[in-house]
Amino acid sequence: MVEMSDVKQMLSQIDLNVGKLITKQQSLLAETESFKKENEVLRELVETQQQHINELAEQNKVLHMAKTLAGTEVAATTDVRKKINELVREIDKCIALLNR
Repeated sequence: MVEMSDVKQMLSQIDLNVGKLITKQQSLLAETESFKKENEVLRELVETQQQHINELAEQNKVLHMAKTLAGTEVAATTDVRKKINELVREIDKCIALLNR
């Protein structure tokens, strides 16, 4: 048979354990919120860096094309037209993406 003092001790222990669990839950919730904020900051950083990479890739493409055009002493008219048409198509694609 369980005595009343044993029941009180068990209840006291349960109350203590529940208190510890509540404290731990609050700590984990705060940590989770901190991780969410850090994750958002990192996502924004990745997006910014990706945009920068895309800009640099486009600059590289333009520089390469300019170098190609400059490197040919006497470029054929059709080659120049092809390059210009290619640039116009790229610009049209960019405009279409911006209009979305």
